Amino acid sequence: MTYRPANPQDSLPVAILLIFAAGTLDAYTFVAHHAVFANAMTGNLVTLLVRAMEGDYTKAYSYLVPLIAYAFGVAAAHALRQWPFRRWIPSPSRTSLAIEILFLAGLAIIGDHIGDAAVAGIAFVAAIQGTSFTRIGGFAFTSVSTSANLRHFLEGLLDWTVFSRLRHAPRDSGDTPPDRVVRARRFAGYYGSLFAFFVAGAGIGALVTHAWPEQSLWLPVVCLSTALALCLPWNVRLQHLFREE
Repeated sequence: MTYRPANPQDSLPVAILLIFAAGTLDAYTFVAHHAVFANAMTGNLVTLLVRAMEGDYTKAYSYLVPLIAYAFGVAAAHALRQWPFRRWIPSPSRTSLAIEILFLAGLAIIGDHIGDAAVAGIAFVAAIQGTSFTRIGGFAFTSVSTSANLRHFLEGLLDWTVFSRLRHAPRDSGDTPPDRVVRARRFAGYYGSLFAFFVAGAGIGALVTHAWPEQSLWLPVVCLSTALALCLPWNVRLQHLFREE
């Protein structure tokens, strides 16, 4: 069974670069901005409610800001795909990625000295990325967090090693047993890679932020810029990266 992604932006190399950058950004804001997350809005929401129930409204506010910014980022990314914006923007995904790169590069150049505004900006562009890149190899995924990807990896691993190898396929399935094994193996491979690279990004991001806090934002900028280069339509020489057997 052969699968060829319709768009470079749906390929595994691009997804790996995006998820690695997301891990570095979460580690950066957690270390540099008092345990606030750039992407993990569940963590921010829970901490917000805990601080509010404790009556510590000043700290609660620090977690509210990225939540609001993330919501606006989702709205902006969705709007870019709608009329009339789609008339002027042929590739909303590449445009969203370029916006994220420019913001992070600007923040790295001027220095992160603007407090909650920096976290809000990072959450905003992270939401744009997460809303714009949602497919990999025909499967849905999230490019900014890891909980759903970890769940999919474990499900795929079980299907590959156990359930897809059962002698008879379910009656409502048109797949033959060999096809189901191949699909489950690819499914597990995709999500296992995403989980591993998010973990690597978070770990490396934490180390870099502790060691070089002023320069650490360049790490996600490099990753995202590489992902954008892979997504460009003229990148013919690297098209083999998007062919998956």
